[in-house]
Amino acid sequence: MAFMGGGSSDAIDHARLTRAGSIRMRLIAPQGPAAHLATTFFRLECDEPAIRDVQPSSIGIFAVQARGGGHIRFLDGRTDPGHPVMLVTPTEAASTFEVAGPWRVFGAMLSPVGWAGLTGRCAKREGNRLHPAGAMLPPPVVAAGEAIRARYDSMSDEEASGLLSQALAAAARPLPAEHVRFIVSIREWLASSLSPEIGGLPARTGYSARQVQRLAERYFGLTPKGLARKYRALRAAVSLSRPEITADEIAARGSPQRAVRDICARAPWA
Repeated sequence: MAFMGGGSSDAIDHARLTRAGSIRMRLIAPQGPAAHLATTFFRLECDEPAIRDVQPSSIGIFAVQARGGGHIRFLDGRTDPGHPVMLVTPTEAASTFEVAGPWRVFGAMLSPVGWAGLTGRCAKREGNRLHPAGAMLPPPVVAAGEAIRARYDSMSDEEASGLLSQALAAAARPLPAEHVRFIVSIREWLASSLSPEIGGLPARTGYSARQVQRLAERYFGLTPKGLARKYRALRAAVSLSRPEITADEIAARGSPQRAVRDICARAPWA
């Protein structure tokens, strides 16, 4: 997995993707006040002169490119250039990136609370774009990114994650408590079943069906139906990574191969 673009997953030439083993990624768990704003921090490195890979659908990614640069192409075929300190907005499907290496990146995978608290924007309306971080994020977060970029080689994972955690926590605006409860309810609903039923969401969240759809698009970038499809595909991809599970078995559970390719791009059986 990496994050910087191919259109639909059908158009991705898997034979041309950079060998997975040459892209090194370390994951760092967010600590303290930033733990609810990001699902993970990461440091990504690759020494290849030309890098091409795919990024699964995500809520939003803040990234600092210390070396290397390129572009990302989204599902609709639109291409956006990368920036030294940047934000990938929530994506509906997997996207493809192409980078001139060597590549050195530090960043954060944002949570729905982090995306909304830092940008104040609707995930659906702003989705599938790549921007300079300063166009959408508060100055403290951009300044932390610039500091990490300037000291990338000498800054440890702990130092970089600590600096970014402080900036995220200082810059994020609190969400209404009832909206935080809605986000938690949606995540619990997604985890409740391999194929969660949409009809029970109003009772679970306390909102009408129309309000559920509006809030899901605002914080997750997808309708409840799209969210269920996305998380079925992600679970299928994890299951398919186990050699004893076949693609036919996963399809029988409600996660067709097309959905896994659209959401994750690198299908485990490809």
